[in-house]
Amino acid sequence: MKTHSSVNDIGSPSIFPDEGEDQSAVLSEKRHFNWQKLTKILRWTGAILLLVSAFIFLCQGLAGLSSMDKYRTFLGFTTLLGGIGVFCGKKWKEDKGARTFLGLATAMVAANFAQLGALVFFQFNGSPAFLPNFFVLQFTDRAALFLTYAVAACILVPVTYFGFSALIRKQAVPLSMTYLLSCTSLLLPYRVEWAMALVLLFQSVALLVLEVRKLRHEMHMSTFDGWLVRGILLLPILIVVFRTILYPINYLFYSTCLAALGTTLFFFLPDYISSATGKKICNALSMFCFGGSWLFLARGLSLDFVSLRHYGLLINFLPCAALMIVFSFINSEDGSRKRMIGALLGLAACLLQLFTSGDLLSAFICLIVSVMLLVLGCAMEEKIPLLAAMVGLMAGLGKYIHYALQYYSLAPWLSLAIAGTIVVLLSSYIEKFRHRDSVRLRDLHHKLKTWN
Repeated sequence: MKTHSSVNDIGSPSIFPDEGEDQSAVLSEKRHFNWQKLTKILRWTGAILLLVSAFIFLCQGLAGLSSMDKYRTFLGFTTLLGGIGVFCGKKWKEDKGARTFLGLATAMVAANFAQLGALVFFQFNGSPAFLPNFFVLQFTDRAALFLTYAVAACILVPVTYFGFSALIRKQAVPLSMTYLLSCTSLLLPYRVEWAMALVLLFQSVALLVLEVRKLRHEMHMSTFDGWLVRGILLLPILIVVFRTILYPINYLFYSTCLAALGTTLFFFLPDYISSATGKKICNALSMFCFGGSWLFLARGLSLDFVSLRHYGLLINFLPCAALMIVFSFINSEDGSRKRMIGALLGLAACLLQLFTSGDLLSAFICLIVSVMLLVLGCAMEEKIPLLAAMVGLMAGLGKYIHYALQYYSLAPWLSLAIAGTIVVLLSSYIEKFRHRDSVRLRDLHHKLKTWN
């Protein structure tokens, strides 16, 4: 009878596995289960559930709880998550679960400070009538409020440090200091326009300085934990933005938001993008952000200074054109295109203002802008700024000539005297310099052919 064996007739091992061995190997491979993938899915599911539960609690709370008891409950919840994270790391030696719990606890620190800031605001300023009911907190005793603040500080500071230590241990101290300073700014009991803009500006500058000095060259910041840390650092800024949206329209604040976003897109985000297309998209979006920032600021200024509304086109679009030209030199990529757009935008603003208002100040500004574009075109050897300058000069001078003809009846002898003087001077100039200027014009024509 013939049997299956892994040894051949001469006693040497066979290079082909037995049929039974092959089937057992397949069964063993099928029985293999990816536990690592399962634990990862479980961690993400649990983290999402915890975040959703925290959000629902912040909006709804528990029946019968006062605003102060609601905050203390959430503070205890944050402390519990931090304690579980420390337990997983120290007792179980399980770093992934520890990072999950400590990261969630650190993210909730910003929500704790936001609630404290709301309690302080309502204590000193009362409840605005336009806020939804679930955002309105009850008044409490000031002594109890400050005591709660002291207890919260003693708890949230170590939770923040342990959280960042679990994620990026080497930069735990600067990360914790920046995050806590940014969260502390949420405690200011002001919701006026300039205060919110200053808070957002402070938070953005602190985060950008930390990124440049500490995080940009840190190897671990390119990992998932590094981007998670950046997301946690952004939470106080997002809270300020969301909180300010609840109040009446705030042009200065929106201007600051767009300026901060444009700065990030133009100066910082392209360093982390490898594709050239992605960098170009960041640059283009940053120009829109800077332009929108100035438009919001100009809108706010026009409300405060009524006399500026007459020159709205110039105030709105000339600075945008100047920003395009300035940023074309800071980032030379697509610099000629930015200068072309800036020159055309500046010319369009001057011409529209000149034809709609028709005063001499608009004509004078048009001439000044045209001279600046003329210098730009000649210095960079680009045709579009030069052509825009020539059109602007003709339009500005044409407005002055139109003004002189319109008011001829006021002083006819003076207009005739000026016209006669110009004609005589022009004839003398042509007589003396016509040959030299014709040669220069031919040279300029050949030179322009080589310009961009």
